[in-house]
Order: sequence, then C-alpha cells, then structure tokens
Amino acid sequence: MLLLRHGETALNALRCFVGSTDLPLSAKGRRQAAAAARWVRAYDPVCCFTSPLRRCVETGKIVLGRSAVQTQILPDLREIDFGAWEGKNFAQVQTAYSSAVRRWLKFDMTFRIPGGERLGDFVARVRRAATQIAASPAPATLVVTHGGVIRSLICQFLGLPMRHYAVFVPSVASLTAIDLFPSGKAVLTGLVPGDRPLGSRNGARNK
Repeated sequence: MLLLRHGETALNALRCFVGSTDLPLSAKGRRQAAAAARWVRAYDPVCCFTSPLRRCVETGKIVLGRSAVQTQILPDLREIDFGAWEGKNFAQVQTAYSSAVRRWLKFDMTFRIPGGERLGDFVARVRRAATQIAASPAPATLVVTHGGVIRSLICQFLGLPMRHYAVFVPSVASLTAIDLFPSGKAVLTGLVPGDRPLGSRNGARNK
C-alpha cells in the first residue's frame, strides 16, 4: 500500500490548517506531484483510491498520467474538518483556542474541533477506508490523501495507539509504503520525504 500525500496548496505554503477547505494544487504543488510520479511508478500500482478533495484528485491524475490504473474516490479519505481553525496557522489557533489545542495534541478521541469534526468520528471513518483498501486484491495499491489521514492509517495498520499520531509528519508529496500480510499484520517498508528535506520541521502542522 502506497500512501501519497497531495502536493502543496496556497494555504499549505503559509503553514495554515487546511482540512475541509477544497483548494486546488498550486503551481509548485503540481510540480511536486510530477516529481513524485517516478517513485510511485516504481511500485507499479494497479489501482488507486483517492480523497474527493481537489488537491488529492489533481495529485492522483498527475502522478498516474496516461496509465490505465483505475481510480476510486473514497469520501472517508478526506481530511479532518478543522472548523474554526481552517485557514489559520498554529500560532493563531493556539492563542485563540489554547485549551482546545491541548486536548487536540493529546488526541483526546472525545474532542471536537470548534465548529469542526470530532476526533473519534475522524478515526472511525478512516478505519472504514482502511478496511476497504486492505480488502483490495491488487498487489500494489496507491492511496492519495492528506497528512492527517496518512498519520491515522499508519497507526491503524501498524497497530499503534492513536496517541502516536503526532510522531509521523508526512510532508506534501511524500510517499509512505506499507506491506500488508494475510495475517493482518503490517510493516512500514519505505519513506520518500517529498518536497521537504529530511529532518526539516517545515510543514509539520500542515494538513
């Protein structure tokens, strides 16, 4: 299973929270997607699942190009709805919603982002998507989605507690490879950092 985060959007470049806001890729984001294509094609995926949001659909089209890979849109792969936090950077959110941010960082499953989505509901729908993806008979499956969804999928497939969600920071256009086994076990087998240099904190909070 190949987890590809979409390329950059205008708000990602400003390090803002971008969840339900349906933005297209920026010019840089389209270049990032084109650069990621060679890594994806090396795995030769035969099917693709994508979030319905434009930044993911566009990324998938660029990466797959003229290939015959079938693409299916999964609504459950959309990013978490950040509600009142959409379009704001972390400093702005922390100043206005300090107590809420503390609960979010602890990944309190009962916490609902102001005006947005409950963490437990987000995890539940990503789990539904994970079940559908894992059931695919394809030897290699591409999943084009968002940073928060990738974090959740990694924890779910590797059997990690969701509190470890924050230790994974998939940068824009990054690729995470996970091998799934019939036993239900999974192993993280590859990481391509995308447009962010290894060790950089740039974009850590972008979704």
